[in-house]
Amino acid sequence: MEQIYWNYKDFKPKKTKFLKKSTTIMLKNGNIIHKPIFYYDCICTFDIETTTIQDAERPYAFMYIWQFCFDNDRVYMGRTWQDFRLFIKNLKKELKLAPNRRLVVYIHNASYEFSFCKDFLEIYEVFQIGEHKYVKFMAEGIEFRCSYILTNMSLAKLCKNTPTCVHNKLSGEDYNYTIRRTPESSLTEQELEYCYNDVKGLAECIEYRLKEYTLTTIPLTATGYVRREMRTAMAKNKNNKIIFKDTRLTPFLYKLNRLAFRGGDTHSNPKFTGYLLPWPVKVMDIKSSYPASLIEFTYPMGPFERYEPNEYMRHYDEYYKEKCAIINVIYKDIKYTAPDNMHYIPASKCFELTGCVYDNGRVRQADALQTAVTDIDYNIIESSYTYSSKTIVSVYAADRGFLPDEFRRTVMEFFIIKSKLDGNPDMKYEYSKAKANLNSTYGMCVTKLDRPNMHWIEGEMVENVMSLNDMLNDYYDNPSNFLPYQWGVWCTAWSRLRLRSAMQMVGADMVYVDTDSIFYIGDHEAQFDALNEKLKALAIKHHATAEDSNGNTLYLGVFEPDKCFQANGFKTLGAKKYIGRLDNGAMYCTIAGVSKKVGAEYFDKVGFDAFENPVMKIQVEYDRKPVLKAGESI
Repeated sequence: MEQIYWNYKDFKPKKTKFLKKSTTIMLKNGNIIHKPIFYYDCICTFDIETTTIQDAERPYAFMYIWQFCFDNDRVYMGRTWQDFRLFIKNLKKELKLAPNRRLVVYIHNASYEFSFCKDFLEIYEVFQIGEHKYVKFMAEGIEFRCSYILTNMSLAKLCKNTPTCVHNKLSGEDYNYTIRRTPESSLTEQELEYCYNDVKGLAECIEYRLKEYTLTTIPLTATGYVRREMRTAMAKNKNNKIIFKDTRLTPFLYKLNRLAFRGGDTHSNPKFTGYLLPWPVKVMDIKSSYPASLIEFTYPMGPFERYEPNEYMRHYDEYYKEKCAIINVIYKDIKYTAPDNMHYIPASKCFELTGCVYDNGRVRQADALQTAVTDIDYNIIESSYTYSSKTIVSVYAADRGFLPDEFRRTVMEFFIIKSKLDGNPDMKYEYSKAKANLNSTYGMCVTKLDRPNMHWIEGEMVENVMSLNDMLNDYYDNPSNFLPYQWGVWCTAWSRLRLRSAMQMVGADMVYVDTDSIFYIGDHEAQFDALNEKLKALAIKHHATAEDSNGNTLYLGVFEPDKCFQANGFKTLGAKKYIGRLDNGAMYCTIAGVSKKVGAEYFDKVGFDAFENPVMKIQVEYDRKPVLKAGESI
């Protein structure tokens, strides 16, 4: 094995060129200046290993080794933070690092390392996209970037899917994280090799991605690749900038759209929740559900205006063809009556709610509720709930139209690339990358516009308090922004409608749904075939087809068979909680926060009876049928 330990005192930098980038610099006192930044053109990575003490009154963790790969070459290691500070001091001196003369260092899951580094390094600039979710941070002239947020892959998967990676991540089970190691512990050659590969392998992965980019042009996040391509495409038509300005939201209208926004429809039928089903459970998936909605359906393409509620509802059918609307509505004595028993209205989206009977966060029935919904959701509610009275409080509507040709063509380009790789066993990495890019075409449409503006000042994360109006002005006045937030709101609504069309068709045989998947019992294949003929015609109409690696035509938005669970081989406890045994005998597990592999192995040993949630069972007991024997009607 090559030498794996280099003393930080031996650090001598190679001669390397600079990359220049004009940008904004945040100084440690919170001041912002505009100044060109020079980056060293070399690949560096950093990682730490820690021991967690769980049996203390308050669990804590400490670092016992750090490793730093410089220029994808030498790996330097140390055992204490004092060692690391001395190494950084030497690094800073040799390279003359400063806020405008930077070294880029990638960390896989920088949020974890940040929780330690903040106590030992002088941090003066932080960029985060969520609570404790750090994209990058600056310290000592070093710009630490998160490679996990860049790739959306674990380090093991990233190394495996990078063709030029030689130093793959080694087995964590063999390393055994349960061993209590301290800075004084002796480490074996195998343990040091594990630490070495973590940074050397990551450096090789970054080097592969820099074949297409430089350190000044590579995106910071996985969606950055797609956003850049989409921005370039949209800029080719000046009318798209006019649309962006016309669809500008006021603070009130942004709040209204936020209230109307929902993600994918994920729910289980309470009649079957908590029971091991004696029938085979089949699964159908929608082919690229969100991209299909972006291409095939219509969206708000102008400013929202207020309409007189009674007038709008009297001509609702006419308006629906021309306008996208958000409807603020009050229902009295409302009850879900659709045979699929998959309650639709989320209690969290109701700003008035009394006398509610809940089903895992959904409204089964209520004495009264008030909510604001898109016209698409309004139609779903009207077709699946009954009520004694309804009051339309307000209606805001915008002109309806298809998304710009440049936007839809770019979505299709990603779908065509993904389709060409579909079915090719030698192109799994390329396929997963193309799939991620295609899915990002939706993700970038629902970026919150009112995220807190956080600054790291004197060792603390401080929120720069801004009004919502100022946040929106910052967004709409930024020349690099081009996506109306409301497009994402309607995208998920259209996708829920497509899913609901199949749920209504399956009816009482519905078991579970998750965003673009429908789980059901019974024989409904002929019905899906008939529905798919309509969806294929829709895809052809909007040129939403492509060929896979074998020359087969693929259609956006159709339902395709995925899994089939054995009889007496499926059990769900609610959203994102189900296990089952597939036809091939393998155990399958989806539980939020649990590894699919580990969960499957566990329940394969202990069986279905161990998968139990008494609270859930009590909650839905009010609406159960006796569990029927296989073959009986439902």
